[in-house]
Amino acid sequence: MARRKKWCDKITELEVEIQRKQHTARLLDKYIRDMKKAPLALFEFDERLWVASVDCVTVYSDGRLVFKFRDGMEITA
Repeated sequence: MARRKKWCDKITELEVEIQRKQHTARLLDKYIRDMKKAPLALFEFDERLWVASVDCVTVYSDGRLVFKFRDGMEITA
């Protein structure tokens, strides 16, 4: 009986993970479709693009800014 419950719990956990990944896939598909429709050059700030691309920005006391992107790339300005 305990083994059965353990397996049922594992199945439930995996189903939740599948749903989460499917949701993420839908969001990425929408993002890709939106990017394909977008012009090659941006003429105004796009908040959705910023949120999807930038992980964090670190501001140092000397005025440097380090932008860390979701793909791991960093740019210092």
